Amino acid sequence: MIDAAKGFAKDGAKNRLREQDIHRIVDTFTRQQDVPGYARLVPFAEIADPKNDYNLNLPRYVDTSEPEDVQDIGGHLHGGIPERDLDALRPYWEVMPGLQAILFAPHDRPGYVQLRVPVGELRTTILGHAEFEAFQAKASSHFQGWRTDTATRLRAFHKGAHPKVLIAEIAESLLAAFRDVPLVNAYDVYQHLMAYWADAMEDDAYLIAADGWAAVPARVIEMDKKGKSKDKGWACDLVPKTLVVARYFAKHQTVIDAVQASLDEATAALAELEEEHGAEDGYLGALDKIAKADVNARLREIRRDRDAHDEITVLNQWIELTDKEAGLKRDLRDKEA
Repeated sequence: MIDAAKGFAKDGAKNRLREQDIHRIVDTFTRQQDVPGYARLVPFAEIADPKNDYNLNLPRYVDTSEPEDVQDIGGHLHGGIPERDLDALRPYWEVMPGLQAILFAPHDRPGYVQLRVPVGELRTTILGHAEFEAFQAKASSHFQGWRTDTATRLRAFHKGAHPKVLIAEIAESLLAAFRDVPLVNAYDVYQHLMAYWADAMEDDAYLIAADGWAAVPARVIEMDKKGKSKDKGWACDLVPKTLVVARYFAKHQTVIDAVQASLDEATAALAELEEEHGAEDGYLGALDKIAKADVNARLREIRRDRDAHDEITVLNQWIELTDKEAGLKRDLRDKEA
C-alpha cells in the first residue's frame, strides 16, 4: 500500500507528479519498502480482518496524518521550551549532538529548557558550529565525488550517443550519492537535476547527439508584416550568446552596458517629468497628447509670454530628454549591431 498523495507540484488548476515523485513510487514498490507515513507491506490477514472487511481504503493501512501541533500553555504563560519540542528534532541532534548543548540550557522548571543564545544569533551560531560545518563538508564531498565522475561522463558524450541513457545514468548516480546522507532528501536533490535537464540540458544533449560538439552560430532572420526580412543578429544553439560575448567581446559589452545605463537613466527622468506634470492641470497634461509635435507647437504659441517661463522650462526639458533618449536608442542599436 503506497499513499503518495502528498508528492506533487501545483501546476495551475492541476497537480502534477514530478520526476522525484514518480521515482520514489517506483523505488518503493520495486523494493517492497515499509516507509512510515508513506508505504506499508500489508498482510492479507489484516485486510480480511473484520475491522477492515476487505476495504482497501489507504488511510486504513497507511497513516499520513501530520502530528498534532500541541500548544504548551505552561510554556506560554511561564516561559521555557518543552523538551518534547526538542525531541521532535531528534534526527538533527543525532547528527550534531553537541549543537543541542550549545543552543539550550536547563530551565528552572522540570520538563523545559531555555535558549542559551539570543534569537538573533541562532543562525550564525548554528552555521559556525564545528558539527554543522562537518555535516556540510560531508554532504559537499558526496556532491563533489558525483560531480567529478559526471564531468568525465559528460565530456565523453558524443555524436550518436543516447541522451536518455546519459540522464538515466547520471541521475541514478546522484540519487545513490545522496541516499545515505543524513538530513538530506535524496529525491529532492534528484529533482534539482531533473528540473535542469528539462529546462536546458536535454536540448544540449540532443544537439550534441545529432551534430557532435559543434557550436555553429547562425543569423536570426525575421519577416515583418510586409514580408521583408530583417536581420536580428545571431544566435548559437549549443553555446549561449551571452557566454560567447563574455569571452570574446567583453570590452564591447562594457560600452553597450554603459549606453544602456544612460538610456535607462534618461527614460526614468522622462517618465518622472511626465508623471509630475502630466495631470490635467499640469503643463504636459494640458496638451492633446504628450508628443514632440504638440510640445513644439505649444512652445511656439507661448514663446513670447513672459508669464509662461515655468511652462517653457518644463516643455524644453521634455524636448531635451526626449531627444537624448532617442539618440541613446540609436547609439545602442548601432553598437549592438
